[in-house]
Amino acid sequence: MMQRKWLSFLGLLLSSVLLVILTQTEPAFSIAPPAGMMTKTAAEMGNLIGRKLTRPIIMTDKKSAPAVFANSIKEAAGHGAVTIAAKKAGGKWEEQGAGETMDTCWIVWLSSFANDSQDKSLLAHEIYHCFQNELIGVREMPEWFIEGSAMWAGEAYTGGTKMSSPMWKDYLSNQKSLFNRGYDAIGFYAHLKNSGVNVWKLLDSILKTASADSDVLFNQFVKFAGDSFLTNWASGLARKSEAGPDWDTTGPGITTDKRSPEPIALSSSTPVSREILRGLQALYDVQVPNGKIINFNIKGYGALRWTGGSSDILKFSQVFNKRYCVGETCRCEDGSSPAGVETAPSNQVLVAVTGTSRSTFVDITAEDNPCK
Repeated sequence: MMQRKWLSFLGLLLSSVLLVILTQTEPAFSIAPPAGMMTKTAAEMGNLIGRKLTRPIIMTDKKSAPAVFANSIKEAAGHGAVTIAAKKAGGKWEEQGAGETMDTCWIVWLSSFANDSQDKSLLAHEIYHCFQNELIGVREMPEWFIEGSAMWAGEAYTGGTKMSSPMWKDYLSNQKSLFNRGYDAIGFYAHLKNSGVNVWKLLDSILKTASADSDVLFNQFVKFAGDSFLTNWASGLARKSEAGPDWDTTGPGITTDKRSPEPIALSSSTPVSREILRGLQALYDVQVPNGKIINFNIKGYGALRWTGGSSDILKFSQVFNKRYCVGETCRCEDGSSPAGVETAPSNQVLVAVTGTSRSTFVDITAEDNPCK
């Protein structure tokens, strides 16, 4: 009798344990994204781009990847995943060489998959590399073009995540040429979107005839986006939302960082002369004196914003030549103003200038009032 009770108790215990095991939720972490998610992401990105992938995607974790991928995996240390153009030769997988058309897009997942928004962005980033590689094959291309656009694509697809925060911080805070950027070129593509460009389709169009030359690539983007893209590129980095959209850039995953302008005190003896190198965006916070004629001579694209006043924003393209004087401080004794001089509403002006595929030149001088 006692033995029978013990057997019944053990049976109930085992049933309870089995029930707990069967009703446990799926673990939060897995080795790599499920195949269904990969297929869904590729299809949805294809709809945005207007083109479906025709080459297959294979995704594995690091341990399941072919041994011949070892160097590429090692070079990707610190990244969440790496995408490799691969093919089978003699029944064995190998990486494809320079100049080859991609046969298979192999994504090696290098971290645990948590199924959160950042992992979804990373997955979309890597799948976008598959879209790129299908058109350009195995080629050396500028990082700002390949990695910057993939970073934007992943974040645009997911609506923005913390994954891009370090890239946004670098883009917004550090004055660096676009052509020296990589993942942090995300802001360039976000600015294209802000300028009314369908970035998905424009990128695909450029990929089809992509040059490895940064100047050629950049000029293709600008030709499509138009002058307005250049006039408010630098000004958007000031993040002055109160001045309107031209002075505050936005984008998926953007942080609150901004570009600090270079402070300059202008006087007759200290003129301003700057060269903004190709691919750079520069901001200058210029203090101008009373009673002086302020001459602006700028060859390039950008904008001015005087502090105060009802019409304090002026955009310019290619050439900007204007003369200002603060308030009424340049009035002649007869009440007239010097010829060709406009009234500035304050002593402070923010100058935003964009370097294109060529350098931009800024010269600001202060000269004596001819009435004095």
